[in-house]
Amino acid sequence: MKNTGHTLIELLVTTTILGITLAYAIPSGLSSLQTNILTSEITLLVNHLHSAKMEAMRRITPVIFCPSANATTCDNTIEWQHGWMLFSDDNANGLRDANEPIIRAGKSPRHITIKTSRLRKKLTFRPSGLTLGSNATFTFCTNNRSIAPTFVILSNHGRIKISDRHPSIRHYRC
Repeated sequence: MKNTGHTLIELLVTTTILGITLAYAIPSGLSSLQTNILTSEITLLVNHLHSAKMEAMRRITPVIFCPSANATTCDNTIEWQHGWMLFSDDNANGLRDANEPIIRAGKSPRHITIKTSRLRKKLTFRPSGLTLGSNATFTFCTNNRSIAPTFVILSNHGRIKISDRHPSIRHYRC
């Protein structure tokens, strides 16, 4: 009868190779997962920006897009990861009144940070589709900073560009 078992050395070599392979594969897989989550959140915010522009043009009234943790009032912050909302500013006072409808709201996962540049705490889309004020840059980062930041740049004309470079800073870190 022939013995078909494995020796201790064969088992150790196989285990070592498996360990080395997993040491490289797991961080790569986690990075890929974080990249997919970040991409998904960028897409969600960009869709909300497009909706704000289209709703302002459709309703022929200003639509405000602002950070909001509770999806009923705008937060006075440049951090958007706690949530955001867009609403029809029917009386054009820049604030959400009780009778003004909330059009959409969204929220990011805990491990993503989203901030705007130039202290942009809200964006107002006019019925023409233009935004008031200067360009806005949304910076998307993972909280553990394992992948490079991504930037969503909104022009005054309402055009959106996604970039891996900050428009005014050569090297940007979250």
